[in-house]
This record gives sequence, C-alpha cells and structure tokens, in this order.
Amino acid sequence: MGQRFEIPDMSGLNDVKTEIVTKITKSRSLYETSLSQLKDYLFEMNSSSAHEQEGVSTLEIYKWFVAKEKAIYMALNMLKLHRQTFIGFMWIPSEKEPVISQKLQSFSTTEFSKWRAVDGKGPMPPTSFKTNDVLQFHQISVDTYKYATYGEINPAIFQLVTFPFLFGVMYGDYGHGTIFFMLGLLLCLFEAKLRKIPAMKGLLVTRYFWLMMGFFSIYHGLIYNEFFAVPNDWFGTCFDPKTFDDGNKDIQYKNGNDCVYKFGMDPSWPLALNYLTFTNNIKEKLAVIIAYFHLNFGIAL
Repeated sequence: MGQRFEIPDMSGLNDVKTEIVTKITKSRSLYETSLSQLKDYLFEMNSSSAHEQEGVSTLEIYKWFVAKEKAIYMALNMLKLHRQTFIGFMWIPSEKEPVISQKLQSFSTTEFSKWRAVDGKGPMPPTSFKTNDVLQFHQISVDTYKYATYGEINPAIFQLVTFPFLFGVMYGDYGHGTIFFMLGLLLCLFEAKLRKIPAMKGLLVTRYFWLMMGFFSIYHGLIYNEFFAVPNDWFGTCFDPKTFDDGNKDIQYKNGNDCVYKFGMDPSWPLALNYLTFTNNIKEKLAVIIAYFHLNFGIAL
C-alpha cells in the first residue's frame, strides 16, 4: 500500500511571496540610507571647519589620539604600581644618563635615580654597542648568531675586515670583484637619492659590505691573476710560449729558471697539467690557515 500525501493549499503563496519581497526591499532601502548617512557624516567630520585651515584631517587626529593612548597604556603595563606611585626599571647607556635626567626635570611628579649594585651583586647589564653606517651590517650579522656578553669586545669591529678578506681569499677574481665593488660604490655615491626609495632601505645597509668584498676580491684576483677566470700578462711572463709542447705540457723559461713574476701568478700557469691542483691548493690551504687563526682569535676575544 502506498502512502498518501495531502497537497497543501497554494492559494496564499503569492501573498507570502509579496510580503517577503517587501521586507527585502525595506531592508535594502534601510541599508542604502544608513550607508549614505554614514558617508555624509564621515565626510562632514573629516572636512570640519576647525581643522580645515590647518590642513589636518579629523580622522587623522583621532588616529594619533588612539595611538598615543595605546602607547601610554603599553608603558604603564611595564611599570609596577606601589601605592600611588608607578615604579619602572630600565637599562640605559651611561653617557645617556644626563640627557634622560634633563628630559625628566620638566615633569614635577617624576624622579630619576640611578640604581647601584652592592658588592658587584645584581643582574647582568645588557650589551650596548655603538654602530655607524660602515659597521651596521656586520653588527646585524654578528647579533644573528649571539649577542656579546656585557664587557666583551665587539667582534663586529674585526669582522669588518676579516670577513671580506676571507671572502676575497676564496673568491679571488678581479673581474667579478669589480662588479661587487662598483655595486657598493654606486650605492655609496647615490645613497642620499636611493634612501628616498623605501624598497632600497635594506640594500643600502649593505653598501659598505659590497664595497669591501669587491675590494678584497680585486686584490686577491690580482694575486691569482684571474679576470673572469682568464689570466692576463701584465708584467711579462717568465716563460716562452713558443717553446710550449702540447704533448707533455712542457714550456721553457725565457732567461733562466730564476725568473720571478713581479706580482701574482704567472699567466703561463694555465698551460701546466697541474694548474687546477696548484691554484686550488693555494686558495684552499690559504683560506684554511687564515680561518684557523681567525677562529682562535675569536676564542681569545
């Protein structure tokens, strides 16, 4: 046996539909009216005659006010309430103490006093290093690994020279080094104009870093006599290319075997069978020896 279902009365369906459409229309009209009134209110408030002559937006003033209130409450959250007095502790560099004391003199309810440890007891002070444009990038790279303990020597000062020097030992090519050097030089020369571009802010921090790396790459590249991996005969080779034997890779001296190339490697070395072995040994062993002393120097510091 099947189940019987009663068919509902559909005569009132149009009335219900009309009622729902009317409610939707009223709600849409209310939304549009509210949106229009809100826009008019914001426009009127933002173009208030009180600030129209000063050229300052009322909304901007409210924004400043909210930011100021947030900053005040953030500062208060870092203080301790003792009766009716807020007490706060902070670390400041010693040379900044007179400046802070002078600034706080204008506040009659504020008192600044220096805390002194008894018999050397107390918390370890934080580390504060002075930096400049030349040292800034090296200080950032050193702080990435670990902050120096209070009283320790700042290793970034030594890294200013040792890092680019070791880079030049391993990289050594005055062709590529010239590219790095020119990049750093352009960043230094046009620093004032490039600083106006927000996207260049991070790159400008590294301008002296590129300059130093390029300089030492050029210096070691001249020693290795490599310009984009191609040697150049600047001072006249000690060997006679005409006597080169392609079979056993043998070449004869020009004027005796006591000849010494004036600066760097002789440009005839690439003709030797052991050229790569010889040059790689120089670069790798020199880098390892310098790095060994560099590591022990850091431990001594």
